[in-house]
Amino acid sequence: MVHTRYCGYYPPSDFFYGSEEDYQAIKNGEIFKVEGDFDWYYKSIPFENRTDEIIPEEMVCLRKQYISSKQAKRWLFFKLVQNSNAKIYYGDSLKDKLVQEVGIWMRDINPRTKKAFSGRDFTSFINTIPAEIIVDEDFCDKMKRKMKNTLCQRVKNSKSINEIISLTGLKKYADELVDRAHKVGAEHFAGGVRVVQNAVENIEQARARALAELSKSCGKVARK
Repeated sequence: MVHTRYCGYYPPSDFFYGSEEDYQAIKNGEIFKVEGDFDWYYKSIPFENRTDEIIPEEMVCLRKQYISSKQAKRWLFFKLVQNSNAKIYYGDSLKDKLVQEVGIWMRDINPRTKKAFSGRDFTSFINTIPAEIIVDEDFCDKMKRKMKNTLCQRVKNSKSINEIISLTGLKKYADELVDRAHKVGAEHFAGGVRVVQNAVENIEQARARALAELSKSCGKVARK
C-alpha cells in the first residue's frame, strides 16, 4: 500500500486551520502541531491522484508522527477548512511551544527513569523532534536554558539529598541528549546538501562532456 496515493475510496475528513497564514504554512509543508492534540507532528506531503476526479486545492495528504516514536506514523487525506477557533503551531510558534513543553517535562520527570506523564520517555520525546527544528542552535540553547531554570527550581524546593544529586545528573544527561539530537539533525541536512551538490556536479560534468563532443562535431562540419 502506498500511503500517498489517493484512490477516492473514502472522502477526506475536514481539517481545521485558523488563518490564511496557517493555510499557506500547511500547503508549503511546514511541520506543525494542533492545539488540543500535541501528541503528533503534522506535515503536508506530495501525493498522487489515482482517480479520474480533479482534486481541489484544499485537499492535502498529512503525515502524522507520534511524539514518542519515529516509527509511529500515519498518512491521512484531509480537506482544509478555515475555522477562526482552530489553532496550529508552526515555525517560531512551534519552537516556543516545544520549549514550554520541555519545561513541563523537567518539572515532572523522574530523574532516575527519565520518564513522566504515566511512563512517557523523555529520550524519545527529544529524539523525535523533527530535524528541521532540532537543527536550529538557538532553539537548542533555549531548551537547555529552560531545562536548567526548571531543574534549579526543583533543587531549591527539594528536601532530599538523593533527589538533588539525581537532578544534577539529569541536567547533564538532558544537555547531552539535546546535543546528540542536534548533531543528527545537522548531519541529516548536510547529507541532503551533499546529494544535491553531487547531482549538480554530475550535471556539470555531463554538460562539459556534451559541449566538448559537440564542439568537435561542429569543428568537423565547419572544415568541410
